[in-house]
Amino acid sequence: MERHEIEFHVAELTAIRQEMVEQIRQAQNGVLLSLVSNAVIASWISTQLFGHGPIDRVVVIASWIPLALTVVAWLYRAQRVEAMRDMAKYVKEIEQRLAIDGMGWETFRQRVVLSKRKRRGGVFYLTNFVFLAQTVLSAYFGYYVTMRAFWP
Repeated sequence: MERHEIEFHVAELTAIRQEMVEQIRQAQNGVLLSLVSNAVIASWISTQLFGHGPIDRVVVIASWIPLALTVVAWLYRAQRVEAMRDMAKYVKEIEQRLAIDGMGWETFRQRVVLSKRKRRGGVFYLTNFVFLAQTVLSAYFGYYVTMRAFWP
């Protein structure tokens, strides 16, 4: 491979790594935004449930917003994760063309790190668990408020 091709690939790898960092940041921001916004909405609705007479329909409608936000944030995160996987596959292809004896992070990760584990772990599963718990709780919350409003 000629020098200008190598320089191009090195610059491309640098740009892809920066893009991956941005994808991770966006995925984390989506998770945090859904958690915080759901907490704010649930807090407001909780103040409307007790001691104010009948529950307004706006409160009932708002009680389902956390579920919708959670699903949208989960889909957004899944899209970011898929984009990072695509970038990692491309980086691995570049590494295989440029690296000596299979060196390079993605190649190493595929060969050594992922071969020791049969599944993804750590943060990936923790975040999925948080989303699952958030989905169940927000669905129950919407159901509870709806039942309380129409069948006191």
